[in-house]
Amino acid sequence: PSDPLVIAPVPPGAPMETVMVALVNAINRKGDFIREQNQRLLSQSQRLLAVEESRVTRLS
Repeated sequence: PSDPLVIAPVPPGAPMETVMVALVNAINRKGDFIREQNQRLLSQSQRLLAVEESRVTRLS
């Protein structure tokens, strides 16, 4: 699944290895999603700080 929050279904009675692979993949996708989200938030924060500094500079 492309949605990082969706875990691929594992058939009942699947071998433990299959279950573990699905779990590890889900954890890795979630980690990637969080990292990407964090990067977006950092970029947004930097842009907001730049705008704020620009306003402060103009007003002084």
